[in-house]
Amino acid sequence: MSWKVRRSCAKCLAAIVQARPELLCDIYTRISPVLISRFKEREKSVRLDIFNTYSCILRQTAASKQAIVPEDEMQDTTPLAQLGTQVDAIVRGLEKQLYDKNDKTRQSCFSLLGELVTVLPGCLTSYVDILLPASTSLLVQKEQVVISR
Repeated sequence: MSWKVRRSCAKCLAAIVQARPELLCDIYTRISPVLISRFKEREKSVRLDIFNTYSCILRQTAASKQAIVPEDEMQDTTPLAQLGTQVDAIVRGLEKQLYDKNDKTRQSCFSLLGELVTVLPGCLTSYVDILLPASTSLLVQKEQVVISR
């Protein structure tokens, strides 16, 4: 399949997520696992659109968070509960991308992780051993570039 088709598909999914927030449960069941598996997309522009689409899903989840009644929060069918079950797959999918040579890819990864923490505070605490070295290497790399100038 052409990269243009994959990119258009990601943009179409983002539009659906924004237009139909009531479908979040179905989106987490059907679309989210597919998007997570495409985090390793070889084409940079498609990968960035996939990250953007997943960010749209997270933003819609954050917006719907206020609409959840406290007793519904514990059910497995809420978007928050479904997102909670996919945190491991998200971090594992982003792990390699955090070391990518492309700055935009790394920036999108950290942005997506930031939105994830906004929606599910504390969800990345068990992944510090994965995320900290990536953050540190990025800071050291940037520091070396500044020093060499």
